[in-house]
Amino acid sequence: MAIDPDRAIFAQRELSWQEALDDTVMAEQPLARSIELESVLKASGAAFLAAEILNDNDEVSQISSFDVDGVEAITAASFAGSPPRFDAHFTGLGSEDGIVLRTIEVTVDYNENSTSIIGKGQV
Repeated sequence: MAIDPDRAIFAQRELSWQEALDDTVMAEQPLARSIELESVLKASGAAFLAAEILNDNDEVSQISSFDVDGVEAITAASFAGSPPRFDAHFTGLGSEDGIVLRTIEVTVDYNENSTSIIGKGQV
């Protein structure tokens, strides 16, 4: 397969790197992960994407799992626009100490008539 001139120019472009750092996150969580994303974005697009990823991941979060009775707690329509969020109140926390969890996984068990939800939220 031959490479057309536009593809050849694109393939020869020099790669560039864009970083978005938040030193306060690393100070609080020295084992915080570094996110690398390979792309062919121009510098302005890469800077925007890096800032978006940092904004989505700059809080200390925890993963929580809970079960809900019934199989219609979350439907496919619940994910329209963005994943569902829950104001979760766990044993040991006061009623005013709810944690807003963003849904990251849902498992429906029709045999047990229950839904398991895994959510991510700020500690």
